[in-house]
Amino acid sequence: MSKKSMIVKYAAGYACLLAVGMAHAVSEDSAAPVVRLGGMDAYPGISVVEKNDSNPFRLPNATATSSNVTILSPSVLLQGKKGADEYTVAYRADVGRFSGFSADNYVDQNFQGSANLNFNASASLRIAPEYKLGHDDRGALPVNNGLRNDWKSTGLVSAFKYGAEGSQGRIVLDGSYLDRQYQNNPTLTKGMNRKTTDVAASFYYRVLPKTSLFVQVGNARIAYADPVSVNYTGNEQRYMAGVTWDATAQTSGTFKIGQLQKKFDTGVRPTFKGSSWEGNVRWSPLQVARVDLTSSRKTSESLGLGNYILSSSNAADFAYDLSEQTTLHANVAKASDNFSGSGRVDNTTTYGLKGDYRIRKWLVGGVEYSDANRTSTDTNSLFKRKIFSVSLRSEL
Repeated sequence: MSKKSMIVKYAAGYACLLAVGMAHAVSEDSAAPVVRLGGMDAYPGISVVEKNDSNPFRLPNATATSSNVTILSPSVLLQGKKGADEYTVAYRADVGRFSGFSADNYVDQNFQGSANLNFNASASLRIAPEYKLGHDDRGALPVNNGLRNDWKSTGLVSAFKYGAEGSQGRIVLDGSYLDRQYQNNPTLTKGMNRKTTDVAASFYYRVLPKTSLFVQVGNARIAYADPVSVNYTGNEQRYMAGVTWDATAQTSGTFKIGQLQKKFDTGVRPTFKGSSWEGNVRWSPLQVARVDLTSSRKTSESLGLGNYILSSSNAADFAYDLSEQTTLHANVAKASDNFSGSGRVDNTTTYGLKGDYRIRKWLVGGVEYSDANRTSTDTNSLFKRKIFSVSLRSEL
């Protein structure tokens, strides 16, 4: 079967599922299409994005080549309840096709499950396993090896909460595990295979009806097995304090700041110790207008270039509802990546405009434009990129 035929087959199949769902929807214009399957509800969905990308592989400006990209994303969500507990199973595929670059075509797949177990009014546990087949586009990694790199990952996320919402104190224990293994280009990618185990404990203390202060202690273990990269194995320890609030109809958010230490087992690479933060704030000055602000500073894996990346980012999105169906967005983001030990520093600025039109409460059409510019001390890593896209997506 040709690639074009496969895309048509996906689209036709999920269009049929959507049609069946619409016929059985609880309310034609108030709920997503749903198919009743015994004690479970199945929500089929689909997203289609058509975009023109001036530089899909983040190449230096003189060698940049544009491409039209089509991404078809069929999905299905199964949801069921048993007493106070809720269970979900979700599947999504992303079928991407580049004009003129067939070697970069991809089919990513994502399988996810979750069990939300409510033992009583004070104690709950969420367990969410996942399995992904994904890829890194050419140019997406810190070191551009000129190839698309395929990977698979197995993961588990869990959260145990003790303390009812609105109680004076609450405890949250978070844990996650992720095993990423690259599947092609072994000479270039085997050193990037890694396993990450992250645990954190948070204590929340309510100081106002909708405002809580909290402290958090966390540790991430990042382990590499290949001899080429084993000396990147180490721990990231976090000691944070913060505040979370939903005080009024106008403002809500979470902000935490503290100390981060990244230390490698072998001692060959230098330890990082410095400030780290993460925050998001929503301000709604009008009922039809919202401003979302995000900011962070943290370390990430350099994947062979230097010791680690110290990354900081700030972003703002302004949204305005022209009507119940139409929302306009304007956004800007600035990011800085400092590659410790290599001398490389990247600075990326992105501007964007977006418009969404809600055809149904569960079906949205969109138009979007973004303009990104990355400067770098490495002349092979600077680029400019403009993307114009139109989309149609179902929202579950």
